[in-house]
This record gives sequence, structure tokens and C-alpha cells, in this order.
Amino acid sequence: MQEGKDVDFVADGAKYSSPDTFDVIVCAEVFEHTPEWRDIVYRSHENLVKGGIFICTMAGEGRFPHSAIDEAPIREWEYYDNVGAWELNKSLMKFSESKVDKLGNDLRGWATR
Repeated sequence: MQEGKDVDFVADGAKYSSPDTFDVIVCAEVFEHTPEWRDIVYRSHENLVKGGIFICTMAGEGRFPHSAIDEAPIREWEYYDNVGAWELNKSLMKFSESKVDKLGNDLRGWATR
């Protein structure tokens, strides 16, 4: 988590509980960089309006480990673990509808609350 150009708000997605709910939550290229990605999915569900949509993309099985900072090889202190399609499907079960697609070594998913 870090501030950056065009970043309006920085928070821990695994713990964030919004005072408001959202129509859409997008989580792109994050899950492989945190062991708490399932908590991010859970919190996203909790922070969506009924009928809201959650969209996520991540490195799937077979994608080469890369740094969250600059796509270089991961540093000794960085976390990295590819996400399996079955794991993502399981974590999206709380939603009313969901779909997971593989695209090469990447995963894409969406779910509605």
C-alpha cells in the first residue's frame, strides 16, 4: 500500500470497512501480492450495495513471480503466490453470482452481490 500519482485514498483492503457502500469495486493485480487476498474479497462483498459488482484480475498459476513495485523480480521481503482458479471460485461463493476466467497465466473474475 502506498500513495502515488492519481491515488486519492490508501487503505488496507483486507480490513477496510466503508461508512458508505459502492456500486463497483475493482481489484487489479493485487491478490498475488498478499496472503490476505481472501479477506479483500470478503471486505469487498461487505462494502458493495446489493446488486453491486466486484471485478478482479490477478496472476494465476504459472505466471512468473514479479514485484508489486516495478514488475522486477520479487525482493526478499516481498510476498508472492499465484492464485488458483479453484481458490478464487471458492472465495467468490459468498456472492450471488460469479465467474472466473483464465487468460493465459492470468485470472479474471467478477461477482455480483
